Amino acid sequence: MTARLLVAGVLAAVITVGCRGPGEEAAVRHPSPPAEATTAEKAAEHVAVFATGEPDELEDETADLLSAVPDHVAVSPVSCWTGLPERLAVPTDTYVAAVVAATAEELDEVVAEVGRAPILRDRFAGVCGD
Repeated sequence: MTARLLVAGVLAAVITVGCRGPGEEAAVRHPSPPAEATTAEKAAEHVAVFATGEPDELEDETADLLSAVPDHVAVSPVSCWTGLPERLAVPTDTYVAAVVAATAEELDEVVAEVGRAPILRDRFAGVCGD
């Protein structure tokens, strides 16, 4: 029961902050790309989606991700990434439980830490952060 309340509190905090950019304190982390990246590359991040749904439906998935890779978890509207709603074939107000990374190699490591395959993995331009 206590663990479930903790997860609910963390999920509420994550959803409350929605999409936040680098440097903003939040449970959601959107890593900055390497300094040598171009302007277009700075807007893109590597995303691995593990679940979609309403925020309350993502509670268990979020808890699993937070326990495995807390610095890479994003629980945000799918519309926070250009093209992601279309790729997932879901409405733009759907939420995703995902992990994010600045590079493909870093995402490989993060997904390996999670220990299972995501439902979708690609590079998307983030539109909700800085």
